[in-house]
Amino acid sequence: MENLKSYGWIFILIAMAGDLLVSFFLSMFYRNYSNLKMSISALGNPSSPVRNPFNIWMLIEGILFMMLYRQSITLFVRYRG
Repeated sequence: MENLKSYGWIFILIAMAGDLLVSFFLSMFYRNYSNLKMSISALGNPSSPVRNPFNIWMLIEGILFMMLYRQSITLFVRYRG
């Protein structure tokens, strides 16, 4: 648990970078999808050809954010004053 608290910031970096990279990568396989004009949630739409990989990534990303939760509370309390 102590390692999780000390390396939690790495999980947030992976989640943030992955959010951009995965959505960009999956958009290559979705015909007529535009990263500039369409919402990222369109990738998880039931009619999307990349729905399953996108939804799996969203699950992984949610787990990464939950792993960061404990560290973020600790940092908030420490620097709050």
